[in-house]
Amino acid sequence: VSFMVDESIKNYISKTVKITDEELNTLFDDSIDSYNGTNKSTLADALKQITVLDPACGSGAFPMGALQRIVYLIQKCGGVLNDKKSLYNLKLELIEKCLYGVDIQPIAVQICKLRFFISLICEQEKTDSVHDNYGFNPLPNLETKFVAANSLIGMERKAQNDLFSDPDGKIEKKKKEIQTKRHEHFNAPTAEAKAECRREDKNLREELAKLLEENKMFAPKDAKQLAAWNPYDQNAVSPFFDSEWMFNVTDGFDIVIGNPPYISTKGVTAEAKKAYEAEFGFSDDTYNLFTFKGLELTKKNGTLNYIIPKTFWTTQTKRNMRDLILGKNIKYIFDTANPFDAVMVDTCIIQIENSTYEKDNKISFLD
Repeated sequence: VSFMVDESIKNYISKTVKITDEELNTLFDDSIDSYNGTNKSTLADALKQITVLDPACGSGAFPMGALQRIVYLIQKCGGVLNDKKSLYNLKLELIEKCLYGVDIQPIAVQICKLRFFISLICEQEKTDSVHDNYGFNPLPNLETKFVAANSLIGMERKAQNDLFSDPDGKIEKKKKEIQTKRHEHFNAPTAEAKAECRREDKNLREELAKLLEENKMFAPKDAKQLAAWNPYDQNAVSPFFDSEWMFNVTDGFDIVIGNPPYISTKGVTAEAKKAYEAEFGFSDDTYNLFTFKGLELTKKNGTLNYIIPKTFWTTQTKRNMRDLILGKNIKYIFDTANPFDAVMVDTCIIQIENSTYEKDNKISFLD
């Protein structure tokens, strides 16, 4: 996790901030206490703008690894005071604006949120004040940050323009109302305040879905399915994932990272195969599907960072996956053998920059 997180953030920084290789090495050298480059404030600001998605987040190892590393790097650049209150506020900001996770298992999403709650609790100090809740701030509500959904199945748009574009601005206005309401919900301190936000969110979703249907951006049944998605139902799983509808991310994520499931075609149900064929034009081992979907979710010049079986190097059925990634700029391939106890195939880590292949691109191969 640490290696993959570091490499993905390095690529983000090199594409976002003017920085030399020496400065980058100094920034990520844990033996050096502080970074004093002239670009340190720019670095700290850029790190607060990063967007990271794990489309199969499980219990949240990669989003949590990203949070911890980004906090450390901002600290090293002097971008935050090293007291608990400042670190708490920084973590809160990063969790709300930068980190996202999806998993098909609701219990995994619950555990992921618990990890983030614990991380925030660690930055608070107990007092003796009953009135001040013994010094503890109410924890944020993370239902719209980590969601239970099928990452592989998207929602098909009928129009080519983006989800929320419209000539008279009604859709854009409704979108902003939803985001404002979810920001309120993120910080809502009481059960009553949360319940009110959720009621208003439901009404706004239904109004927006109606507008989308009227604008013919979606088929009526799809618009209804969008409106029916309830991020606050902790036991439900959405049959689709849409980063714009669920996270308000319209142009992809800077970093898509994770360890997607390695389910073979033999372990996929007939119903799932049919859905995958409709989505991708083929059905195959899930790690192949997650590679196609991951690049689709990656911003231009952002990176896809996976640890997956290395069978795609040679297997004939993975020709389409090889063609896909060879059309991009591969940053490195790391032959990791097998770091997992229960996995029957050797794995590799691969980082793919979502940009058209350039002849002078250099691939690092690590063994």
